[in-house]
Amino acid sequence: MNFEIFKNIFFENILLLYRLGKETPKNILSIKNNYNRQKGYLLENLNFLIRINFFIIKNNEISININEEEKIGPYLIELIMKDVEYGSCLKNYLINFKINDCDLPSFVPIRFYNYETSYLRDFLISLGYVKNKGNKFQLLKPEIMNVFKNFKLTPEALEKKLLNQKILGLNAEKLIFENEKFFLINQGINKKPVHISIGDVSAGYDILSFRKENDIVKEIYIEVKAVSLSDYQFHLSTSEYQTSLKLNPNYYIYLLPVDYSLTESFDLKSLLKINKIKENIFENKIDWKVLSDGHLITKNKMQI
Repeated sequence: MNFEIFKNIFFENILLLYRLGKETPKNILSIKNNYNRQKGYLLENLNFLIRINFFIIKNNEISININEEEKIGPYLIELIMKDVEYGSCLKNYLINFKINDCDLPSFVPIRFYNYETSYLRDFLISLGYVKNKGNKFQLLKPEIMNVFKNFKLTPEALEKKLLNQKILGLNAEKLIFENEKFFLINQGINKKPVHISIGDVSAGYDILSFRKENDIVKEIYIEVKAVSLSDYQFHLSTSEYQTSLKLNPNYYIYLLPVDYSLTESFDLKSLLKINKIKENIFENKIDWKVLSDGHLITKNKMQI
């Protein structure tokens, strides 16, 4: 269960995007600029609204199927429960609340679960559905308990979810692959990149490309990760890390932020390229936070 999909999503941010979307539905760039003047974590909140179909994007224009602000909360919950990934998280969290005869539904989470679900919990608090009372959490609107009763995660829905994740990663690779083609032409390098992962997922990298150094053309090896713009968080497998050491310094990680408001769904202008992985990430504690198992990596002090 990936509760991190609710990371940095708050109702006040959603409400601002809703109002800006109503004011200038035909100018997404203006919406982004006006939002950034007032709030942070634009892409988390914007991508969330697009993924659950609160915002419908077509021809660079936003359409919204709700006109009353006071109904936004219940409408968000309704849309979340129609989404396999978000709905699964919400159901998993809500089933913990027990209804008492003389009190609101509540539960006392163990420490680990409270930490694991903190992003969803904070979102529900911002929405006015949950409040903290000592070490206990209470459900302020018990009617929300009804929304997940008919929610089921079928094998078909799970398969579709996993397929969508795979497609997102593949589309990120394709965009980088096409970008590498143009880069090599512009640099006068008479070579073509190779999309390795299409034929071999065990290589430890996705794309073979080239760079010129002192008139010598050398191979570089690119691993592509689709990430959030606010923290560039990504997972690096043991195999990928070992490959980065073996191919150092010619192994690169390309961190490509997801932006569903754009036609290609990615913010290529904010692409981050990193080589010398051990030195620039694992030993760089100022810029990067690496979990003890070395698999989950997050960029520090991002304020976007």
